[in-house]
Amino acid sequence: MFLCLQVLKLHDNNLQGSIPPTIGQLHALTLFYATSNALTHTIPAELSQLSQMAKLYLYKNHFLGSLPEHLFDNMKNLNTLLLHENSLTGSIPLGISKLTKMKIFQINDNQINGTLSSTWEQLAGKLVSFAAKNNMISGTIPTSFGSLTMLTKFDVGTNQLTHELPSFLSKLTLLKQLNLATNSFNGTIPAGFSRLTKLTSLYVKYNSLTGSMPDELFELVKLKELDVQDNSLTGTIPIYIGALTKLLELDMVNNALTGTVPIEVRYLTRLTFLSMGHNRLESTLPVEVSECVSLKTLKIAANTAMHGTIPEEYGRLTDLEEIQLFQTQFTGTIPLSFGNLTKLTLLLLYGNQLHGR
Repeated sequence: MFLCLQVLKLHDNNLQGSIPPTIGQLHALTLFYATSNALTHTIPAELSQLSQMAKLYLYKNHFLGSLPEHLFDNMKNLNTLLLHENSLTGSIPLGISKLTKMKIFQINDNQINGTLSSTWEQLAGKLVSFAAKNNMISGTIPTSFGSLTMLTKFDVGTNQLTHELPSFLSKLTLLKQLNLATNSFNGTIPAGFSRLTKLTSLYVKYNSLTGSMPDELFELVKLKELDVQDNSLTGTIPIYIGALTKLLELDMVNNALTGTVPIEVRYLTRLTFLSMGHNRLESTLPVEVSECVSLKTLKIAANTAMHGTIPEEYGRLTDLEEIQLFQTQFTGTIPLSFGNLTKLTLLLLYGNQLHGR
């Protein structure tokens, strides 16, 4: 029975049922790909007999139940473990964090619970990707994660993690993607995050963060996506925002930000999504927004202290598909130049003091 088989690729089929226990007899197997099928039931404990396994891909199936506690203990060569998009439950087995060759671990989009183990420091110098979003993991992020200095991706969004945003994550200076969104984190955004100079995406939305956005945050000049929406952030939007010239998406909606929309947004010429609604911003809409020539979505609604007219120059933003400027104190008429916005599918201007016909 294929006792010399080293590579088994069954991905992208319509395989159903369970993985047979006899798979444990394939002792030479190093790569097993069974992704994007309709496999069900639990992941068989017999996989633990495959001591030569280096890459195990089981994502996008319908696997159920918890992972056997000692399932991975003998897989000393395992460097890639992809279990995402199943229906797995229970906690992450401690044995995974002891696989010293592990580089990529993804278990996102399951129903994993429990807490994160402090033993992940054993993977320092190896692990480059840790993805566990869309689960039910609780507790705090252990300080040992600060030793995983080879990480380029750390994604624990949409869980039940608590306490302050861990400042020790600033030690992970190779990070490109950091997702801490949709948890129960509190406190402030650490100024030390400015050390993450390779960061291209930062998501901290849907938490309970307070305080102002540190000026140092805007030293992350490689950022393409910055999302701080739905927190309780205060203070003004720093003028240093103009330094983030690679930004594609900027979302600050539903906070308690004050002051004005900085004219320095003019330098964000790659920006496609700008959302600053539902804050406490004041003054007028800056004409300089019209220099964000790539904008598709503009949302600065429900800032009830904003006033003045809607700049005619916004009609130059011919890629705009959505404009939300409702529930402010804008006066004057709807700019005639909006007739140039041929891609516009949503225009919300209600609750202002506009006139004309």
